[in-house]
Amino acid sequence: MTVNVLFKVFNAQGQEILFESDDLKDQKLYFDDGSCYLYELVNCSFNRENILNFESNISLLKKLQAELQLKWEIDSYTKDIDKGILEPKLITEAEFIDIMKNNMDTFDNSNNRSAQTTAYFTQELASNLAK
Repeated sequence: MTVNVLFKVFNAQGQEILFESDDLKDQKLYFDDGSCYLYELVNCSFNRENILNFESNISLLKKLQAELQLKWEIDSYTKDIDKGILEPKLITEAEFIDIMKNNMDTFDNSNNRSAQTTAYFTQELASNLAK
């Protein structure tokens, strides 16, 4: 089961910062006394009542707050189908929640540690060429 989260980062003037790279690699955010990856800003865990629990990493967000603002949203849900290898299949939020609710014991790991196994995807933005 996968939840894809789309992050948007804005500078102090409210302009979105776009990550540009010829090689598709996870980009870092830099601030006065360190750096972090986008996924480190939000923690995801399993919750029997709400199914998923998202919490902001307040300490990192405070470090970025003067320089950068972060927005994030759930982009998509997938279930991985075993066909010799796991192949993700897009599903609706309702199907995702239904699978999680009907298989709670499978997803409730010891001490309800973070359910997050991080990976990343890139999303190309379409340019607006209207004059």
